[in-house]
Amino acid sequence: VYATQTAGVTINNSGGKSTTYFSYQYTNRTNFEEIISERYFQSDSTRFKQSSFTRYPGTTHYAAIGIDFAPRPKWNLSFDLRYTGTKNNSEAENSIDVLRGINNGLLGNTRSVSINDNYSHFLAQTAQLKYKMDSLGSEWTTQLEYSFYRYNNDQQYTNRSTLVNGPSTAGTGDLLNKKNIVSIQSDLVWKLPRKYTLELGVKSGITGSQNNAAFLIDTGNNVYITDRFQTNRYRFQEQIHAAYVQGSRTFGKWVIKPGIRLEITDMEGRQTIPGDTSFFIRRTDLFPYIYIKHPILKMYGQTLMGSLIFRKSIRRPYYESLNPFPRFIDPFLFEVGNPNLKPQFTTNAEFNVTFNDIPVVAAGINRTRSIFNGVVYQDDVTKIAYRTFDNLGENDEFYFRLITGIPPGKRYFFYLGGIYNHTRYDGFFQNRPFQFRQGTYTLFTYHEYKVTKKFTASMQGFFRSKAIQNLYTLDDFGGMFISFNHALWNRKANLIISCSDVFRTNRADFRFDQNNQQVFGTRVNDTRRLGITLRYNVGFKPKEEKKQGFDQPSETKD
Repeated sequence: VYATQTAGVTINNSGGKSTTYFSYQYTNRTNFEEIISERYFQSDSTRFKQSSFTRYPGTTHYAAIGIDFAPRPKWNLSFDLRYTGTKNNSEAENSIDVLRGINNGLLGNTRSVSINDNYSHFLAQTAQLKYKMDSLGSEWTTQLEYSFYRYNNDQQYTNRSTLVNGPSTAGTGDLLNKKNIVSIQSDLVWKLPRKYTLELGVKSGITGSQNNAAFLIDTGNNVYITDRFQTNRYRFQEQIHAAYVQGSRTFGKWVIKPGIRLEITDMEGRQTIPGDTSFFIRRTDLFPYIYIKHPILKMYGQTLMGSLIFRKSIRRPYYESLNPFPRFIDPFLFEVGNPNLKPQFTTNAEFNVTFNDIPVVAAGINRTRSIFNGVVYQDDVTKIAYRTFDNLGENDEFYFRLITGIPPGKRYFFYLGGIYNHTRYDGFFQNRPFQFRQGTYTLFTYHEYKVTKKFTASMQGFFRSKAIQNLYTLDDFGGMFISFNHALWNRKANLIISCSDVFRTNRADFRFDQNNQQVFGTRVNDTRRLGITLRYNVGFKPKEEKKQGFDQPSETKD
């Protein structure tokens, strides 16, 4: 529906003992999101019928510069600097009808308009030092990284009510968010005699975030007062320290690699406006890991490898999910973080088979405890809902994955695969017990055909059945993506014509039915795109990149 323009240049210089590069990319794009939904309240047969349309114009500048050189034999030093500057706007129009009873009697209507202007700046710089200890492959790598992020958003909104008791409201707000992130990591890979390998590593990361939100309510006649509900000041600091050790040993055709990881988590958040609240997460955890590999058989000159994996991991709440700052969406919905959110822990056991390092079969189980997820809660009296995050209980997931195809390298290359997931939730939703069972599968495929030495056609597609996202059930959806690549001017240039979501089937019809709350609707985005790209190589042609492996399209990944 809307257009996107991009232009960029990349300059590489490789010679002698050093390599330098510079890259710049400009993007000007407009997108949209349309949501049509109905929310029912079984307690009194009230329902909200909502229709919203949001347009997202924006521009992005990305630049990167780096150098890689070897000051001495066996030593390698690299520096990298990246910057992303984004200017985004949004214009949202939202209409809600409040209906009741089997006759759909109109109780009221609201019309909301929200305009946001935001700017963000992200700067990241990395320094890495690598030392090659011997000819066996032993090496020691140390990396230091610093990142800075700044986000500023100006909002104006109006809510006009008809047939509803209460005046219309309008307001403005300014949101400022800043983050500073420092991390240092050092890893040692030590090749020992008799086919032993020892790996050691440590990493420390420190994140500091500040969130200031100042909102005003227009009382009329250009008189503004402080909006005490949305005005907020919040500070957050996170320190994650980790150390790991793992070893591997080859016994004939068997490779065994056990390991263990120690992680220390220290999180602290404090809200000073509108009230003085704080929370702490301090814990130390151990996560074991074991990996066993053995060849199964040979096929087409390649070896099928079988692997068994067992591991434990942690997923921590992130800053936005913990921030108690409420953000207005419409008169009957807002979103807010949950400072009482706890980390979730997952135990994974998997068996897989790989062909030429490409996974073709995998089966496994994920058992997650204290799982946290995005949820929508509501007040039964006011009917106002809010989006937040909460620990819901336990989740068991079984998955099976199968992929087949023709390896790349010939004139025709394809793969076809499928994934089946069965999920079981047991826990509490809005202080009430609930159970949730759902099976879903995803089919995906990729085809590439070299029509001539200079002309290649490719097609990619996926289909997903009844996916689960934040306890919402999504109806069947999918998409097809095609592209044509023609080399020009003695292979110095490439003309690429592509089309995404050819049949406009990559849309989400969603449903939710838990604990006296029922929601269903449709979400549509600007996913069908026709693209024309011209890429010209000024200097020497770089080495051809490695062919795409067997994998599901990125559009199907969560």
